[in-house]
Amino acid sequence: MNMFLDRKDAGQKLALALSKYKNKGVLVLGIPRGGAEIAYEIADYLDADMSLLVTRKLPLPFNPEAGFGAIAEDGSLFIKRDAGNWLSRDEMKRIIEKQKAEIFRRITVLRKGEALPIIKNRTVILADDGLAMGSTMRASVTMCKNMAARIIIVAVPVSSKETAGEMESLVDELVVLETPPFFQAVAQVYLNWHDVSDNEVQAIMERWKMKHEGKGYMEDQKIDKVKDFKKKLGSVEKEERFEQKIEQLKQFSQSLRNFLIDNGLVNSEYAREFIDLYDSGRYAYEEEKVIVDARSVLDDLEKLFSG
Repeated sequence: MNMFLDRKDAGQKLALALSKYKNKGVLVLGIPRGGAEIAYEIADYLDADMSLLVTRKLPLPFNPEAGFGAIAEDGSLFIKRDAGNWLSRDEMKRIIEKQKAEIFRRITVLRKGEALPIIKNRTVILADDGLAMGSTMRASVTMCKNMAARIIIVAVPVSSKETAGEMESLVDELVVLETPPFFQAVAQVYLNWHDVSDNEVQAIMERWKMKHEGKGYMEDQKIDKVKDFKKKLGSVEKEERFEQKIEQLKQFSQSLRNFLIDNGLVNSEYAREFIDLYDSGRYAYEEEKVIVDARSVLDDLEKLFSG
């Protein structure tokens, strides 16, 4: 039986279950890649800070879907007690080093190399799309304890009953929406399930920054963004080859449209008209009007962000 349409739906339902933390200054850390969308929806609803805590399962070489533990980005380890029955110490070390390299790659690609927000003395919500064996979450919990989090909450849409019971003893609070009696895999409770890509996580994080870092970009970043748009618009105006000009105008218009919508800046007459021009495809034969409207939109935004 499917309880959730997708990760977005699961994250929104989980956010409601965490509503007592709304506007409480908590930090939501998603475990990528599957936990990114979950964390986004929780943090968005709670008006909380959000980032990604990169933790990796330590896969068994003969069965990569299974694992003998996990490692967090600070080196915190969780190793199953019987791991030595399957692997030698050298094999474990080799797998750990490989996953350390992948953690570094993911921090670079998914978090753009940025450091985590301060965890010390904060209430931290660790979010993922579900718990099966719970190894990656255990390593993540250990890392947050090592970094002196004040309160640690684990929040997931689904978990096996056994793992939920074990996790509850490790943290201050566990929030799980579903514990199916016949648990087989996290995916069983989702109608739409797929492996999340790096590109999807990057898009989620970009969406977060656009919407929440000072309700969009911080003021100086907003101004820089408008200046960048003006520079690009100037390049479009100078393009003399018609086909290239239309293609550049299309790309420019799409970027500006998304910026206006994501930041809730669609109320001005110029902005509404510009978005309508793009959505109707009229940029292809009313390019001069699109350019004029875009220039007016950008002038208005510059005044707005400059105070």
